[in-house]
Amino acid sequence: QINQRYKKVLETLAEKSGWNQPKVAGIGRGVAIGNDRKSIAAAVIEVTVVDNKIQVKKVTQVIDAGLAINPEGIRQQVEGATMMGITAALYEGLEVKDGQIVATNFHQYPVAMLSDTPEIEVIILEGHDEPYGVGEPPLAPVAPAIAAAVFDLTGKNLRSLPLKFS
Repeated sequence: QINQRYKKVLETLAEKSGWNQPKVAGIGRGVAIGNDRKSIAAAVIEVTVVDNKIQVKKVTQVIDAGLAINPEGIRQQVEGATMMGITAALYEGLEVKDGQIVATNFHQYPVAMLSDTPEIEVIILEGHDEPYGVGEPPLAPVAPAIAAAVFDLTGKNLRSLPLKFS
């Protein structure tokens, strides 16, 4: 049954994200899928690069978290996890200088801002008759989908977080 859930999530994602449509010039697309707490989450992410910086333009996330008791709450959790994933993928990093952590407080610790928020589309599927976790499962596909989109656009395989061009 789990394979059928994976298949349905990926088929829905391909349809809703326009994966089979021609690519737009200057936009890279990447896809990733994860399974956490029995929830399956997959994302197609579109990026562009401006002034050597990665910008996420659109995220399409499909989640099958079993029985959807509160669909609006699920949508909000997926949006929040998506932004947390963008932060982890593009901004967060622990810099150490002379044996000390450089960021001494949150004002020195970069995170995604409201201005970094892309278009986010959330599609909720119900693949089981009991509810599963929703808080962190949609976080799993974000960074790998961004990395895949960057590779699609630039041919560069960025393999460490935060994703940056050296």
